[in-house]
Formats: sequence, structure tokens, C-alpha cells
Amino acid sequence: MRRNRHRLLPRFTALALALALFAGCTYKNAMKRGDEAMASGQYDDAIEQYERALAKKPDSEEARSKLAQAREKAVEQKVGQSRDALARGEFASAVATASEAAAILPDSPAVQQLIGELVPAVIAESERLTAAARFADAMALLDATTRGLPSARESISAAADATRE
Repeated sequence: MRRNRHRLLPRFTALALALALFAGCTYKNAMKRGDEAMASGQYDDAIEQYERALAKKPDSEEARSKLAQAREKAVEQKVGQSRDALARGEFASAVATASEAAAILPDSPAVQQLIGELVPAVIAESERLTAAARFADAMALLDATTRGLPSARESISAAADATRE
């Protein structure tokens, strides 16, 4: 019995070493893919890759720093897309994209400023829809806004109450 243990020890050691090397490669691959995604402006993909890298190596300051940068860039991109959609009168798209930005960095000043711009525009659009007897459309827009942007719930609730009346 004792002999079998001695034979297994090198095998377990080799397995542990292989797993450690695999985890290191996985970390490096995730970091590389994250860097490539950042370079091509695919910030959501970069976030995913840097999160994978951090899962493999939780103490990596490099992965943590790059993840923070990817989040900032993703929010910046989504805020711009939301403002563009708002300028085109695409309120549902503007709300959806703002919601994505808020999910990434809810306390970001850029996100908070966007919400401050978006809520009055959504309320004005819901009032326009209500005046045109498009109550269902007005309520759908208000509901989407409260679901996607919970911090706007109080402001939107007052407009929703007016639409129901």
C-alpha cells in the first residue's frame, strides 16, 4: 500500500503543476483578448475578458486597472450612443442604452448627468404621446424608463400617474 502512495505522488504533483500552468495561460489569454477588445473599441467584450482574468488571478492589479478602464470607456461609449438616440427622437433606444451604462457604473457622473437629461425628455415625449391619445405608447416608454433607470423612478412615476388620468 505504501508503495502505491509513492507512485501517486509524482502524478498528483504533475497534475497540480499542469493546472497551475493552465490557469496562468487562461489568465494571459483573457488579458490578451481584453487588450485586443479595448484596441478595437469593443468595451463590453473587454470587460468580460478582464473579469475572466480577475477570476483566474484575483490579486492582479493589472487586470483590475484594465477592467476599470474598460468600464469607463464602455460607459463613455454608451452615454454617447444614448445621447445620439435621444437627438434622433429614439427614446426607447436612448433609455435602453442609458440603462446599460447605469448597469456598468451606476454612480458615474456621466451616467447621472445623462439620466438628468433623459428623464425630462422622456416625460415630455410621454406627454406628447398622451396628448395624441397614444396612452399605451406613453406608458410603455415610462415603464421602460423606470425598469431600466431605477434612480429615475420617482420623477417618472408622477408622469405615469398623469398619463393614467
